[in-house]
Amino acid sequence: MIRRALSAALLAGGALLLGPIVAQQESAARRLLLEAQRLEREGKVDEARTEYELLIQRFPDEPEAERAQLALAEVYWEAGEADRSRMQLDALISSRPDSPAAAAAWVLRGRFLVEQAANRAELAEAQTPFRRVPVLFGAGEYPQLGVRAEARVRSGEVGLLLGEPELAALDFLEAIEDENRSPWRPRALYGFARSLLAQGYRVAGADTLQRVLEEPDADEPLRRDAAIDLAFLHRQWIRPSLGQPRWTTARVVGVELRKPQKIAVSRDGRILVWDDGQSQVLLLSADHEIVSRSPQTQVRDLWWSPAGEPFVAVADAVVGLASGTRQQLAVAGASVRDVGAAATGVLAETFVIARDRKALIVFDRRSGAQTLSATAGDIVDLAVGPKGELLLLDRRKSEVSIIGLDGASGGGFTGSWRRPQALAVDASGNVLVLDGGENRIEIRDAAGERAGVIGPALPGGIELRSPEDIAVDGAGRLYVVDSRLSQLIVLE
Repeated sequence: MIRRALSAALLAGGALLLGPIVAQQESAARRLLLEAQRLEREGKVDEARTEYELLIQRFPDEPEAERAQLALAEVYWEAGEADRSRMQLDALISSRPDSPAAAAAWVLRGRFLVEQAANRAELAEAQTPFRRVPVLFGAGEYPQLGVRAEARVRSGEVGLLLGEPELAALDFLEAIEDENRSPWRPRALYGFARSLLAQGYRVAGADTLQRVLEEPDADEPLRRDAAIDLAFLHRQWIRPSLGQPRWTTARVVGVELRKPQKIAVSRDGRILVWDDGQSQVLLLSADHEIVSRSPQTQVRDLWWSPAGEPFVAVADAVVGLASGTRQQLAVAGASVRDVGAAATGVLAETFVIARDRKALIVFDRRSGAQTLSATAGDIVDLAVGPKGELLLLDRRKSEVSIIGLDGASGGGFTGSWRRPQALAVDASGNVLVLDGGENRIEIRDAAGERAGVIGPALPGGIELRSPEDIAVDGAGRLYVVDSRLSQLIVLE
C-alpha cells in the first residue's frame, strides 16, 4: 500500500519530491552567492573568487550563476587579469545573449575599456558596448531593464570626453525621457547640463543644474557638483554679463606660511601648498583647515588628478600623497633628473616636463613612458583643459601652446608678458597666465582673446609683491601664493 501510494504521487507529477529538490538547489546557489558577496565585502577576494567559480560550475543554469559571472569578471579585472575578465564576459554574452545579464555584461565591458583607454581612438571604441545595449535590449521587449539607462548615461559621459557634446546630449536626453525613473536619472540630468554648457547654452545649462539640485534621487556628491557648477556660472558668466568683475573680494587664508612657492586646488576647493620655507607640502580642506603636512624638498609642481587625488612632483619622481607611492621617472631606461612641471590628464595619464631631456613625456598606465614631443623652448608650467587638451607655457617665447586629446596641435596664443611663470585653466577653458615680472594675472578666453587683467592691486587693498603660482577651483575662485607676502590669497 505504501509503495503504491508513493508510485501514484510520482506519476501525478512528482511535486512532493521534485519540488523540494529543486528548492534545495536554488537555495544552495543562493547561499553560495551570498557567501561570495560577503567574502568580497570583507576583502577576502581569493576566497570570494573560489565561491563564485564553484557556483558557476555547479549551478550553471541558475540565475545566480549570471550574477556570479558578472561579479567574477570584476574580481578578475581588479586583480589585473584583464584577459580572464573579458573571457568571463564573453562567455556570458555568447551563452545567454538575450538575458538582461548580457546587457549588464556589455556595460561592464564598456567600463573596462574606458578605464584602460590611452588615447582618443580607444575611448571611442569603449563607447561602442554602451551604445549596443539600447539596440539589443529595447524598451519594448525589456521595459524594466535599468541597465539600459546606465548604458546611455555612460555613453554620454564618454561623448563629453571625446568633445562631442551634441551627441552626448542625445544620450542623456534618452536616459531622461525614454527610461523609467532610476538612480541614473540624476546623473543623466547632470550630464545633460554639462553637454548644454559645453555648447554654450548657459541659461538652459543652469536651469538643468537647478533641476539636479531639486531631484529627490540625487546623491550628495552629485548635488555638490551641480552647486559648484552653478557657482562657477555665477562668477564667470553672470557677473561679467552685468558689467561686474569676476572676483569682487580678496582675502588672506589664515595659514602660517614662510615662503610659499606652489599651489594646486581641487575642483571642490581642497588646497595643496608647498612652503619652501618650512620644506613642507600642506594639505588644506575646502574650509581652509590644515589636514596634513608632508615633508618635501625639491618640489617642482603640485596638482590634483581628475579623480581628486593629490600629487607632488619632485626633481626625479612623482609622489602620490594619498597613497604614499613614489614613482621614479625614466624614459627608455634613462632616469629623468629635472622635472619642470606635471599634471594628470582625463585618461589618467601623467604628463611631465623633463627639463634635462628637453621633452614632454607622458606616463600612461599601460605602456609606461613615451616622449610626446621635444620642447625646444623653456616650458615652465602645464595644465589640462576641460576637454582634455594640454596647455604648455613657454617662458622664452611668451607663448601658450595647446595639444589636443588626440596628440595633435590645437593652436595657442602669445602674450607680452615680462616673466610668465604659471598658468591655470578653468572649467570653461579660460586661461590665466601669471606674469611675475608685472605682478599680475592676465585672463584669456577659450579662443585665446584677452579678457581682462587682475593685479598688482587686488580687491580689498591687497597688493601682490612676489606672486609665485596660481590655481582655480571648480567654482571659479582664484588662488595666489605670494612668497614676499608669505600669504595664500583667495579671490571670490
